Amino acid sequence: MDELGDLAFGFKSESEHVVGLGLYKKGLITLPESLGNLTKLKQLKMWDNQLTKLPESIANLTNLEELSLSGNKLIELPESIANLTNLRMLDLNDNKLTTLPESIGNLPNLEYLYLNDNNLTTLPESIKNLTKLVELSVPANKLTALPESIGNLTHLENLSLSWNKLTTLPESIKNLTHLKSLWFDKNNVTALPEVLENHLQTLKEKGCLIQR
Repeated sequence: MDELGDLAFGFKSESEHVVGLGLYKKGLITLPESLGNLTKLKQLKMWDNQLTKLPESIANLTNLEELSLSGNKLIELPESIANLTNLRMLDLNDNKLTTLPESIGNLPNLEYLYLNDNNLTTLPESIKNLTKLVELSVPANKLTALPESIGNLTHLENLSLSWNKLTTLPESIKNLTHLKSLWFDKNNVTALPEVLENHLQTLKEKGCLIQR
């Protein structure tokens, strides 16, 4: 098939190699280590299963560009996820993650990172290395603070932080000059640094979407 649809099972092949694999709502609890043999895989979608962890062999999927694991029960990611250096999109929405490995900062081509509806209390400092990120979405977690290094993500266009436990936002957000939308409603932010207030006013004047 040319594109992976929202089917229970689907795959895409090129030159006799599987390059796309979708397994939706199959009740999967584990994935076999043999998954790592699909070294030409570019797209892997495993939505709405019961996965609690990923096999170490996932590190072999070095051609992977899109990894969608939303609607599972993942409590952690292996450090070896850093091997997926061609990854452009990582969807971990609606899992049970409490932390992210520092090695996540070793994904130089990552553009889209979705972490909605997890149990994250912090983001790793290494997130500063994801300099190609265009969209970072972490609403409905338990974040109490953001790393100051978030200001390194100068290509970021969309940042969603709603429904957390933030009391302030770092001043380094002023460095995110490409922001088009910023959501931080449903937090405990009662005061903002002056430099951030000025930056938000600039966003308003540009017609950007801001929720407070």
